[in-house]
Amino acid sequence: MKKVILVIASVLALSAGAFAQDTFYPGLTLGLKGGVGYTVGEGGDILGDFMNSKLFSPAAALDLGYQISPVFGLRLDVNGWQGKGWVVDSGTQNGYDFTFAQAGLDATFDIRSMFNGYKARVFNPYVFLGVAGVGYIANGADKNRVDRYWDPVKISTAARAGIGADFRLSDLLAIELEYAYNAQSDDFNSKNGSFLDHQHNVLAGLKFNFGQAAGAKKAAEAAAAAAAAAAAQAAAAAAREQKELDDAIAEALKAIENAEKALAENDFLPEDVAAINDAIAALKKAIEDKDIDAIKAGTKALNDAVDAARKNLADKIEADKKAAEEKAAAEKAAYEQARADALAAAQAAKAKDIVYYVIGKWDIRNQERYKINNLLKKLNADPNLKAVLVGFADRETGTTDGNWVLSENRAHIVAEALEAAGIAPERIEQYWFGDTERISKIAEKNRATVLLTK
Repeated sequence: MKKVILVIASVLALSAGAFAQDTFYPGLTLGLKGGVGYTVGEGGDILGDFMNSKLFSPAAALDLGYQISPVFGLRLDVNGWQGKGWVVDSGTQNGYDFTFAQAGLDATFDIRSMFNGYKARVFNPYVFLGVAGVGYIANGADKNRVDRYWDPVKISTAARAGIGADFRLSDLLAIELEYAYNAQSDDFNSKNGSFLDHQHNVLAGLKFNFGQAAGAKKAAEAAAAAAAAAAAQAAAAAAREQKELDDAIAEALKAIENAEKALAENDFLPEDVAAINDAIAALKKAIEDKDIDAIKAGTKALNDAVDAARKNLADKIEADKKAAEEKAAAEKAAYEQARADALAAAQAAKAKDIVYYVIGKWDIRNQERYKINNLLKKLNADPNLKAVLVGFADRETGTTDGNWVLSENRAHIVAEALEAAGIAPERIEQYWFGDTERISKIAEKNRATVLLTK
């Protein structure tokens, strides 16, 4: 089977290079054939077996195919009828017959089209390869004289190959001659042997080429003639001008539709919105007047106005984005500077402006609250004054991550106290440094919130 597949693939590769010289019409084919079959069984001496004329039998085939290209086609083939067997036992000769039918799939290859391209030739030789399922029916052998008797039915498979030729009578009809070789199971003639059984068929009949049929071909030619006549008529000046106008109007209406959609979907600059609306109005006036030159010019002007609006909007978005990035960078730089300033001020602060905490805590102890009250007095006395709260933790205890959260909470707790006393949140700045910065060499002095103003 692998060899069969390789042969089919090779022929398909050759067929890809075939080029059509005449018009080829793919389509269905139908073949009806009858003839003679010859069964070759044990021994493998085919020439010697042909001397036994009693092994000839009737054969028939019906195939429905599809010619895909000038070279390659597929067909479903149903064939068979009668097979013959011959037994020589103790000097007694006995012939018998049996009925069989097989259904298979064949790949066909047109030899002349493969090498010379397609033409409507009279003589068209072809080869085919295929596989089939076989049903053996009505065994006429004496089961006591054969060793592989089957009854009543046996199912098997077969490999097929052959050669044939079509003699074209018309686009529709051809006379078909075909030789088919079928490699059958050793059970085919009910006898055991060292070789496969072989069924040779020589068939003749009719083949109907519906795809290449005269009616279809004439219809295609008539359609082509009608199309040519229509094209010639369309070439007339009046029709050409009307078509040009219709196309221009269609393009203009599409441009208006796209422009209105763009206006609905985009926040264009006001001057661009006005330009697009003016262009739409001018183009509608040109369509109403059926002035083709004005329509074409107006369509271009409208499309250009929309393109300009898109570009101006994109430029504005990019400019806004750049301005936002610059603003963010400036704000970040200002924040970092304010944070640095707060750290410097905190490191210079006096103990009276520092709230101290118990290790690992951020609760404000009663003895520290007066420092917050002093800060409140300053803030209430000067509404333009802002509080700057800077939280710290000592690096001798805890973890880096834990101390970071601890210093943040120490700043937050003082901010909450200020807000509870009526100080607006926007008048309070908070910074924290965990254990990354120190305000004292003494560990417990770094468990603190520094109270600053600016």
